[in-house]
This record gives sequence, structure tokens and C-alpha cells, in this order.
Amino acid sequence: MVKIGNRTVNVRPLIGSPFGSIFAIDKNTLKPTDLTDEQLKELFATKGIEGGDSDEMKDNRFIVDDGKSQKLSKDDIETLKEEGLSGKEIIETLVENSSSFKSRTQFSQEKYLKKKHLKYSNFVRVYEPNPALLMEMYYAQNPFKTNYLRIDTLSQMLAHCNVQSGSKYMVVDTGMGIVTAAVVERLVGNGDLVSAGLFPGVCVQVIAEQGPVTTWRQSVDALNLSPQALESCLCSLQINKVRSILHDNEKQIMEDKNDESDTKEGVCESKRQKLDEKSERKAKRMREEEIARNIMREKSMDGLLIVTRQHDPKNLMNLLIQFLAPSRPLAIFCCFMEPLVQCYQSLKDKAVFARISETWLRRFQVLPGRTRPDVNMSSSGGYLLTAIKVNSD
Repeated sequence: MVKIGNRTVNVRPLIGSPFGSIFAIDKNTLKPTDLTDEQLKELFATKGIEGGDSDEMKDNRFIVDDGKSQKLSKDDIETLKEEGLSGKEIIETLVENSSSFKSRTQFSQEKYLKKKHLKYSNFVRVYEPNPALLMEMYYAQNPFKTNYLRIDTLSQMLAHCNVQSGSKYMVVDTGMGIVTAAVVERLVGNGDLVSAGLFPGVCVQVIAEQGPVTTWRQSVDALNLSPQALESCLCSLQINKVRSILHDNEKQIMEDKNDESDTKEGVCESKRQKLDEKSERKAKRMREEEIARNIMREKSMDGLLIVTRQHDPKNLMNLLIQFLAPSRPLAIFCCFMEPLVQCYQSLKDKAVFARISETWLRRFQVLPGRTRPDVNMSSSGGYLLTAIKVNSD
């Protein structure tokens, strides 16, 4: 049972259906339909009433939204739903019982119908999950979840760092792992590289806080990628263990080998004695950490992406930039400019082409005869610092 809008619906019929399928909501369950995109557009056509008085004779200024123009009460509308009427039939009934609908201009009528279609529609389309949809969903629910990172800023970070398959990237992301999910999606795509035995690349997720790894991978899990695809390109490492790599010595190497042997013994023992899932998760985390250490010891990472709200990006950047190969890009996002100014000053002898930019985006509605900017919009998209590392020698 999943809540869709104000309804709780059984989504079991979705299993086995292809992405893009259209379902009709029938009471508390979904029923597959044979509707095409063209038929669905015709069904949801929002054309106003033609004829009668022209728009010049109408004036929306005298329409008052006091709830009295609709003759049907809330209970009457709920009764129509219980009787099994379709969304289109309910909307037609609402129009017939509206005293102000005919006095609206044709443009206002279309807006009214579109609003009612969104509220009383009985159809659901299933989309394949991707980072763009996840970002749109999280940002609409609560921008705090994504550290106020917008989709346009995320796209700039991916473009500047040239995220592509076959490369190695470091990601610090404390916002539900949306940046990590975007990097992983570009590395593995639909999994063809993994199935063909090719190297998809590596994403090392640097975790800056204590807690289970799944806390910072909610967006990655939402992509529904195969376990083989994730294991081939994604690994994680705690920030304190990243610092230990810089002071690597024989003692640290011996500790790593001991950890590896303990992990192997734990895995073998889990197979023999069927240990609980907690031991298996711990063994998996130890394997990921060992892979991440070996990769970062080479200090040849191809990109660095940082999005954090709780931590100082300057400290994270000064630590992780040491593992970045020369002539490789980095991108840091922050809601405020001051932390990025400190990063900019710290990069003077470490990078070139350092630049702080503010992302500003405003959506426009573009339709015949009614092009205008959206009234509601986010005030700021935050600030982005980009640079390219060079050898200080």
C-alpha cells in the first residue's frame, strides 16, 4: 500500500510492468490501461468553453474565491468518488455546478480545468528512477534534504568535473547521497559496461559523519541498480581513515592486512555458522574500505565533488585535494559564499582558474500568447566554487 496524493493505493499490479505504463486508480488499487500518450492528452484536454461572450466582455477581477461559487459541497464530491465516477465526469459535474466558470476568460477556464485535472485525475504513469527525478522530488518535499542543492547546480558540478565512465571520483555528500547517485549513474549507466566486463570507473564516497553507510546512500538505493553494478564502482571510506592514508607507514599497512584477514575469517565464519546480517554488513563495509584505501593511495583521482552543510568545506578540500591528480577539476557547493571565499583563498597555490559563481534560475511558461515567468521560484541556488588542481612545485 502506497500513498499517492490523498489516496492509499495497492501498487502490486506494477510488478512486471514496463516503465512508462499508464494505470488507472480504481478505489484502492491500480488497474492497467491501454491508453496511449495521444489518447491521454485528448482525455486531459483543457480547452475552455468556446462561444458566448468574448473575452473582451469578461473580467476576472470580480471573481472572488470565497467558496460560494461551487454549489457542490465536499461531502457531495466525496459521494461522487464513492459512486465510481471517473475524474473527467467529476470535473464536468463541478463545471456544471460552478456559477463563476462561464464568466471567466478562456485562459482562466483552462487554468481552472488543469487544476481540477491534477486534483481528481485517476491515472498514474510509472517512470524509471533517475537522479533528475529524485532531485526534483527531494527538492519539492524539502530543500533541506539536498542541502538546498538544485538540479541546475548539480548539472554544472557534473559538467565541470567531467564525470564519465572509466574515471575515479571522490564525493562528499551529506544530503541523502543525491550527488553520489548522479555520479554512479554516469559511471555504470544501465549496467552494460559491467555485464560486458569493462571497467566502469570508481566513486569513493567520503563519509564525514559517524553512522551507517545506508544513511548517506538513500538516493543510490532508489536507483534500483543491481548489486553487481554497485559493487563494481561504489565504495566508501570514513574521513578519519582518509587522514590515516597520508601518514601511511609499515604499522598502518600491517593493521590494514590484519583487518583484511579478520574480515575474511568473518566472512568464512558467517558462511559456516550463518551469522546475522549485521556481521555481513560489517564485512562488506570492511571490503569497501580496503578497496577505497588502495585506490586513494595512488593519489590519482580524476575529480572531487563536495556538497555539505554541517562541515567546513575548507578542511575537507585541503585534505582531499592531496589525492587529486594534477590538472584534475574540483567543484564545491555551499549555500553561503563566506565558506567558499576561504576555500578560494586556500587554493591560490594549489589550483588555477578558481572561480565562485552564483546559480540563478527562473522558469518560464512558454505557450502561444501567454509567455511569462513563473510567479513562485527559489530565491537563490547557492554558490559554486570550481577550480583545476596544479602541482605547487
